[in-house]
Amino acid sequence: MDSWIKKIKKELNEYAIGDYDLDEVFAPLFEACEKVAKNYSEFKQCVEEGISTLKSVIKKVK
Repeated sequence: MDSWIKKIKKELNEYAIGDYDLDEVFAPLFEACEKVAKNYSEFKQCVEEGISTLKSVIKKVK
């Protein structure tokens, strides 16, 4: 699974928010999902659920 994360981080490295590269911003999420996922499909689902949860919380906090 490490190779998938490396590929994702390489692609994300091209994007930034201010001085923060997105590969660094999402690194903790990738690490957490890597620990619980058994395959790429589960890893992808975990990341998507993490981002979806963040979106939901942001909408509630208005």
